[in-house]
Amino acid sequence: MYTAHHILSVRVGAMTNILKQTILVIDDDKDIVMTIKGNLELDGYKVICAYNGRSGIDMAREFRPHLIILDLNLPDIDGIKACQFMRREFDFPIIMLTARDGLSDMVLGLECGADDYIIKPFNALELSARIKAVLNRLERSMVKNRYEDRYITIDFKSRMVQV
Repeated sequence: MYTAHHILSVRVGAMTNILKQTILVIDDDKDIVMTIKGNLELDGYKVICAYNGRSGIDMAREFRPHLIILDLNLPDIDGIKACQFMRREFDFPIIMLTARDGLSDMVLGLECGADDYIIKPFNALELSARIKAVLNRLERSMVKNRYEDRYITIDFKSRMVQV
């Protein structure tokens, strides 16, 4: 007998292998963007890049990424304003990646809608782990508690399967 957890893991794993998750990186520092892009592509993500806030917002509208990495120091729109704007329009997770290391900046970033806040310089492995954690949390929150058809009932909460 399979548990609901096992069936869900197989189902989610199969879906993840079929569809690459897209990450939008918004940062005006091209070297940092290319480093992040290379590392995330090695992790299996599709990465799209924007070098200012306005084009980042446009790309978010067009591509509907699974997650956004957003710098606060952008040339046209402050990252806080960009985050607030995107939060009103979209529900994708946002990780702020910035050189602003003050506690007040971190609190402001999280309060304006960021799901996580990482200070530059950063470790690529830590960024990768935080991205996975945020996306896993999102996947778990999107799962229904129960699946039912005429052949099988799966209760994900109790991890029971009835045939």
